[in-house]
Amino acid sequence: MNNNIKVKGLVLRNGEKNLRDNVPIRFNDWAVIGGPKKDTADITKTALIKFSVLTHNHGVGGKTNIRDCSVGTKSSLKLDRLEDNPKAVVETWQSIFNELLPAMIDVDPITAVELFEAHLTGSAAKEFQQIVYQVSDDLFEKHIEVDFNMRICRFNNPEKTNAELDDDQRKNLPPDQRIKAVELRRWLDKNETRKTARTGVLGIREYKYSFPPEKFPRPPARPSKGKFTTWSISGINALNANAWLRQHNHGWEFGEKYLNMVFKEVQKLAFNTFGAHAGRTQLDYLTEDLRMDPTHSMKQFFRLLTAHSEAQPYYPPVAMDPEVAVPFNEDRKIHIVWNAGFDVYKEELTTLGLSRREDLKSNFETCKDKFLLAEQHRNAKEAKSSVPKKPTQGGGKNPGGKKGGGSDGKHQGGNGKFYGKCSFCGTKGHHSSTCFKNPKSTSFVKPKTKPEFQNKKRKVGGGKASYEEWKQKKEYEQYCQEVGSDAEDGFDEA
Repeated sequence: MNNNIKVKGLVLRNGEKNLRDNVPIRFNDWAVIGGPKKDTADITKTALIKFSVLTHNHGVGGKTNIRDCSVGTKSSLKLDRLEDNPKAVVETWQSIFNELLPAMIDVDPITAVELFEAHLTGSAAKEFQQIVYQVSDDLFEKHIEVDFNMRICRFNNPEKTNAELDDDQRKNLPPDQRIKAVELRRWLDKNETRKTARTGVLGIREYKYSFPPEKFPRPPARPSKGKFTTWSISGINALNANAWLRQHNHGWEFGEKYLNMVFKEVQKLAFNTFGAHAGRTQLDYLTEDLRMDPTHSMKQFFRLLTAHSEAQPYYPPVAMDPEVAVPFNEDRKIHIVWNAGFDVYKEELTTLGLSRREDLKSNFETCKDKFLLAEQHRNAKEAKSSVPKKPTQGGGKNPGGKKGGGSDGKHQGGNGKFYGKCSFCGTKGHHSSTCFKNPKSTSFVKPKTKPEFQNKKRKVGGGKASYEEWKQKKEYEQYCQEVGSDAEDGFDEA
């Protein structure tokens, strides 16, 4: 695990300038505040656990005897390991305390432990099983056996009578009896308060107790091969520590101590590699190393900051360090935002009259307003600079520019007319780029060419003399003589 952290330390993520070693949860790892997103579209059913919740908060139920209650369901992601898995463990505890427990009826600290155990599968279930058996043994030896079995269960009726006396009357008792009377009186008041609070509430079983109470049996031993004999003989031993503590009528008195002990052991396992000072390391990372990415919006940045603040109570506490394992105070939030985002919005913040962190005066709401306003100014400036400029005359490929045929001395006037000579044909009133005679002009018109020959009209007769003219010439007489000689020769032969 240490090698993986060092390898990750060489890679820069968005929003992180320097990666401090042993940082449990990176700034961009969070998805939502208070737990994982319950988006079950792409998650198989084997990775989810569904809870049926009886609550007073959802409206009217279907049964007449619990018409003030309703039953709903909630889905959560399963955990497959606890060791060195701080983000998933923290999100599971957050889901239990922020979503499940507030929606349920008749909850107690033991319920929180049971809900956490219901999320576990695979290696996480085995790891948690060892924690629960160890915690139950310690709870019995250090607290239940000493405070309940050896004290409350051994008080008798005369000591109860002393406990029911007034404060002034108890002061007259001997010191030993007075101490027992005060202790028993506290125990009786606590049970009477529970009895009164649970009476007549729909969906909650009434509470009854008797004096003196029964002793707690020893917690169940860790199951192993060949150790089912004791269970078979007694027939009443609990299968796990949660059932053992809940089946006793006064198990609720030690529920909070039980939850705190289980939570502490899970916390140690989840932050095992990161060490007991993981919370201090996280604070230093967020305050000194974190740099806001320009692609982040301030709204998203504040959301992630709130998520880290709400997760801080789940980190291991550090002695003599009041900032660890508690939500961020105003100064700490301002310090994180200022160091991470001032360089990004330095120009805008300076324009708003904010150049020093001390100007915020420990007011986080003012800090949020200033940074959100600076982001708006920066976005408006970037949007304005991204608008394309309109083309101007005299440059580029526009009329009057050098690339369009050269400048002709004068440019277009305000009335749309051009004053000057064309550099191609020398005619006034137009530009060379619009000249009809310029081959490089967009308005060039190719001139028409003459045909190589013209068809002449042929004379009648193909240029020969007419019959009257030919008859008057000598060729006619010669023709008649030739025809006459040919006719006489032919007659003789006939």
